[in-house]
Amino acid sequence: MGPKETTYTLHVRNKGEHSEAQLAGLVSILKRGSSGVFLLRGFALALALITEFALTRSLGKSGYGILAIGLAWLAILQTIGTLGIHTALVRFIPSLLAETPQKSPKGLIAWAGKRMSISGALVGGAFATGVVISPVSPPLKTVLLAVAVMVPIQAANLHCQGALQGLKKPVKALFPTQAGVFVGVIVGIVALNGAGISLTPPMVALVWALSLGIGLAIAAAWKRKAMPIGIAKAPSRGRAKRVALAGLGLCWSSLAALLIHQADPAMLGFLAGPDEAALYSIANRAGLLILFGLAAVNAAIAPLISQLYSEDKKDDLQRILGIAARGILLYSIPATAFITLAAPWYLPFFGPGFEDAQVPLTYIALAQCLNALTGSVGFLLNMTGNHWAAVKALTVAAILKIALNFWLMPIWGAEGAAMGSAAMLIVWNLWMYIEVKRRLGLEPSALAALPRYHGKLSGFK
Repeated sequence: MGPKETTYTLHVRNKGEHSEAQLAGLVSILKRGSSGVFLLRGFALALALITEFALTRSLGKSGYGILAIGLAWLAILQTIGTLGIHTALVRFIPSLLAETPQKSPKGLIAWAGKRMSISGALVGGAFATGVVISPVSPPLKTVLLAVAVMVPIQAANLHCQGALQGLKKPVKALFPTQAGVFVGVIVGIVALNGAGISLTPPMVALVWALSLGIGLAIAAAWKRKAMPIGIAKAPSRGRAKRVALAGLGLCWSSLAALLIHQADPAMLGFLAGPDEAALYSIANRAGLLILFGLAAVNAAIAPLISQLYSEDKKDDLQRILGIAARGILLYSIPATAFITLAAPWYLPFFGPGFEDAQVPLTYIALAQCLNALTGSVGFLLNMTGNHWAAVKALTVAAILKIALNFWLMPIWGAEGAAMGSAAMLIVWNLWMYIEVKRRLGLEPSALAALPRYHGKLSGFK
């Protein structure tokens, strides 16, 4: 057995047996992975802010609103185009290696890539057809056509991301889409300004598409290098069916989550105009910074949840959640305080009129703080085979959110969208928190940092 292969071999003892050495190794993976992702997201934040400042000042509120509408549609369509299979890979690769260490996941990864590529191309093509026959304005139509081109590129990007996360390479998994795209956009903006070409929403959308293509080339190279040694044997029909069905549930979960708090610019563009879409986009971008701690933990903890659940090591998983909870707590509270209290100072830097994003930002920031403090509830359900419980909670919240959008957006614009998002974020997270407690008997929230949750627990099964 070669050295590269042993890197991915998980030596499993008796089911449920506690191993301090193994736990220490998993804690090390969590700390390294989450720290790396946190630093990556910090780097991506700096790049994103530079990009946002440049775009809002160059395009103005209306122009930036048109671009925000396009990027919101991209988030929706790429989620549909992946069929959720990339998230299913994060769950099934570690469990496959835990059950049968001698097997290589190459066949499963290749099977997933083929299906995601076909699905992404079909979704992008269908969207492009709809855009061509729609009566939207020419600038928005060009942006949306560029989005249609981006959908299959992002489907391939997310395939690489899911494979790398499943192989416990979270930083490499997230770099192309979290930071790489902003590097490409910044370089493109500088090049266009240097050539004396004025920025327009369609021009920026084309630069965005090119940046995603470059990111895909990098991600694909990293995926090939990380792939363990072994024959790329296609997964059995039963395993392929389980992955596909889990992916559909995870796809809807992701789509419903987007509808709750990230797809609003797409609806605002039609219900309240691009100016309101621009305000909400900036407020939501700032509010998402509060999730840095949770997002860093989730990227590293997802495969560990799958592994420990398949090994029936409930107490180990609870201790991992306690370590994660401390990190999330230490970041989320100060971040929320800064983002809300300092808003009058930093929002005007985005350009004239963007100071009006303060009220929507306050609603979103407080709800995202609660989101972070409830912990990795979604990943705990999705990585343990309880994804349909998450689907149920997210479906109800998404339906209510869409209804609130049609009621609140035409009246209060971005502020109404933020009120609806905050309400549904609270409903969704508390619902899934209760499901985790009921189904798994775990404490996922900031309370997990308390010593009372570090004792010995019985298994899951």
